[in-house]
Amino acid sequence: MAGVFPDGVTEDQVTSAIGTMLRGANWDEITPKHVIKELEKVLLPGQAEGSLKPFKKPIKEKMDEVMRIITAERDGATADADAEVSAADAAPGDAQEAEVASAADGDEEREAPEHAAAGGADEGAVDGIGDSATDNAQPDDASDDDDDDPDAPHVKGAPTRMEDGKNYYTSMTKAGKELSVGQDVYLENNLDVPYVARLQEIFVYTFAPTDVYFKARWYYREHDTHEYARMLGAKADVEWEGSRLTAQQKELFFSLHFDENHADCILRSCKVFLSIEQVEEGTWRALQGHEYLAWRAYDNKKVHALSALPSKKLKDAYALESKRSPTLKLQAPPPAAPKPPK
Repeated sequence: MAGVFPDGVTEDQVTSAIGTMLRGANWDEITPKHVIKELEKVLLPGQAEGSLKPFKKPIKEKMDEVMRIITAERDGATADADAEVSAADAAPGDAQEAEVASAADGDEEREAPEHAAAGGADEGAVDGIGDSATDNAQPDDASDDDDDDPDAPHVKGAPTRMEDGKNYYTSMTKAGKELSVGQDVYLENNLDVPYVARLQEIFVYTFAPTDVYFKARWYYREHDTHEYARMLGAKADVEWEGSRLTAQQKELFFSLHFDENHADCILRSCKVFLSIEQVEEGTWRALQGHEYLAWRAYDNKKVHALSALPSKKLKDAYALESKRSPTLKLQAPPPAAPKPPK
C-alpha cells in the first residue's frame, strides 16, 4: 500500500492510529468518515478539513484489515481464558486440594466472563447478529459520506439474512447500474485487462452499513492458469491434450477460487457463458464486446472440460453456476452442400 497516502503520512502511522481508534470505539457507531476526520487531526494537524478524503478507499481497506486483526486477537484471548478454566477443572489432588481447587475454579468462572466481556465488548458488532448499525449511525454522517462519491455502491432492498456481523443482500447499485448475485463483473486491477468474476454474495458489515462488499468466484485467463500452477509447484506450463494450454482471446476458465473485496473495485457488468461442449469458431466470433465463454475449468494445476469434471466439488460448483448463467445459443452448423446430380 506504499504511496497511496499523502506525503509525510506512512502506512504504519495510519495502521497505528486506526488501531488506537478501533480498540476504544463502539464498532456499531464508528464510520469511515469518523475515522478520516480523526486521522486528519492526528496525522495532518493544521491542514484543511477533508485533506484525506481522496484517500478514502485505502483507509477503508486499512479499517477492514485492522478490524480483522483485533477480532482475531479477541477470539484468541477468549480461547485462552476458556483453556485456563478447563485446566483448573481437570487438576487432580486430595480432598483439601480439591476444596482449594473448587474455590479457585469458582473465582476463575466468575472472572472469565468478565474478561470475555471486556475483550469482546465491541466484538459482538462483528460476530453477533445484534441490531443493525443503520439504527445507531449518525444520519447526517452517513449521508455526507455517500455524497463524497456519486458512483459509490449501495445495497438494494432489505437484507436476506444477518450472520457473523454482516447483513447480506441479493443486489446492489453502482454508478446507477444494478448488479445482482450470480452476475458477472469486471474488477479493477490497475492493469490493461481487468479481472472477471461472478458475484456470490453482497454484504455490509454492521459497523459500517454504507460500505458495500462482495464475495466472488474468479474466472482465470490463459496466463493465469500457467502462473497459478507454477505458484503451486508445477515445473512446466499447464497442458491440454499433450500440448501447452492455449485459449481463444474471449475464453475464460471456470474455477473454485473465491475472494472478498470492497465494491469500489467493480467496474461494470459483463457476461460469461458456460458451455459443456467444445465451441465452434463461429461462436467465438459471434461474442460481443463484453461477452466471454468458458467451456473448461482450472483446478490444482490442471484444466478439465466442463463436461468431464473430476471432482464432486467442481461438479457442484458448475451445477450451481450453470443455473444462473446467461443462455448461450450455439451456432448451428452450416447446411450440407447439395450433392451434385449423377
